[in-house]
Amino acid sequence: LTGRAGAQEAQVAVTLSDLSLQALAPYIAQAVVPRVDGRLAARAAVTWSDKAGAPALKIAVAGATLDALRVRAAGAAPAARWDQLAVSDLQVDVPARTLVVGAVKLVHPSVQVLRDASGQVDAAQWLRPSGRAPAPASTAAASRAAAAPWNVRVRSATLDDGALQVSDASLHRGQPLPPWRAELRQLQLDVHDFAWNGDHPTPPAKVTLSARVGRPALAGSKAPHGGALAWKGSVGASPLAARGQLRIVRFPVALVTPWVADKLPVSLLRAEAGYSGHVDVRA
Repeated sequence: LTGRAGAQEAQVAVTLSDLSLQALAPYIAQAVVPRVDGRLAARAAVTWSDKAGAPALKIAVAGATLDALRVRAAGAAPAARWDQLAVSDLQVDVPARTLVVGAVKLVHPSVQVLRDASGQVDAAQWLRPSGRAPAPASTAAASRAAAAPWNVRVRSATLDDGALQVSDASLHRGQPLPPWRAELRQLQLDVHDFAWNGDHPTPPAKVTLSARVGRPALAGSKAPHGGALAWKGSVGASPLAARGQLRIVRFPVALVTPWVADKLPVSLLRAEAGYSGHVDVRA
């Protein structure tokens, strides 16, 4: 930690190297219920000014990594983890409400989401209550209306070899059936030139995505081959739009039967669907 600070301004450079999140455990535990492990490294600079007519709070991150993240409840396997999250060339200007990210990469993330028979999602219980009284609805609405939207730009974002498992026991409530289970695996995502500025129009981002979808493997068995999804095209945040090539191969239709079974004149035991073509959707 180096720099200079005064009564009305400060400039500080921060360097972190292989900092274990367990060193921050007392602070993390104030906000998060599960145990959180990982290693943090970063090179950043902070500029602050309280001078009249020229307030400033700027954060520049040349590079930061969070390695070997593990989020786990006591006595349980990790519910969320990744090998590495890397961010470079990040610039935040708080008074101007701008955020620019040069590159962000997430390597081998894995998340397990469980929903019990009452409809409660386990991840919703990860955050501790803040203990603060909520602001009156009129005050909160006025504050949101007065605040300008953030202007966000992400030049490059990559997700490499991701996995998502979902187990939902609420879909068969009152029936002697196992929970509905599904999995996305081998998830690859590349996004270039993403922009968001509230309701203001922004150019669409270039997006490439691929994944396999199906049932997760049972303990001690090999994962079913499942189906494949692929997308290459553009996706816009404002206005909401998607345009590009979509490819679906051997999608296991049985995954959606809990929502449509009561509308079908037959019992669907197995079916696969596919599609390949151009998609152009606008909200």
